[in-house]
Amino acid sequence: MKIRHETIEAKLKRFSKLDPSTGCLIWTGPKGGGYGRLWIPAKGRRRAHVLAWECVHGPRPEGCEIRHTCRNKLCINVLHLVLSKVSATEDDIEWQLERLKRRIIVNPRTGCWEWQGSKTSRGYGRLKIGKHLVYVHRLMWECVYGDTQGLQVLHKYDNPSCVRPSHLFLGTHAENMQDKARKNRSGFKLNIKAVRDVRVSKLSPKELAEKYGVSIKTIYRILNRSIWKHVE
Repeated sequence: MKIRHETIEAKLKRFSKLDPSTGCLIWTGPKGGGYGRLWIPAKGRRRAHVLAWECVHGPRPEGCEIRHTCRNKLCINVLHLVLSKVSATEDDIEWQLERLKRRIIVNPRTGCWEWQGSKTSRGYGRLKIGKHLVYVHRLMWECVYGDTQGLQVLHKYDNPSCVRPSHLFLGTHAENMQDKARKNRSGFKLNIKAVRDVRVSKLSPKELAEKYGVSIKTIYRILNRSIWKHVE
């Protein structure tokens, strides 16, 4: 008799058996590639040990995999499972870099490597890897320098579409907020085009401040090149 509306947890329990000598919960259901497999509607076949981990901890983070500490691929005991960062091979990194380079144009004025593919409403480049969208500047950093160690990848010159490694740096969320405040870009009201327009505009500093939603002091600093120095 077919069991309807059975939860994933119930299926995992039904298809597993405790090995008292090791503490492993051995998968007894369908298998593939040495791992337990379970069919999930609309998602297809999933590895049983990954489902067991996700039932306890939630969705697996992007770029991570679930590994066995007991070295038994059929074990679904969550106590024997750990979350581990996927380590990219040199071939993977080279392939990603080539993929990025195909959608980059070098800005001759600023030296920025500007992303020409899909972007967010704020101008940040993004790229689909598998089923996930990732920020291109972060992907570039990881390809060139490695893991971010949980930090944010920030732009030195406030050009969100730039992916040039030397124009990027690591920082905490707090440092990012301080950087925004220091450069008066908390609302992303200014960008390279806006700065150039300010410098050639015939409007008064007061009118420019009202137009772009920034302070008059910021307009003067742009005109005096004490900020946005890299923009000609």
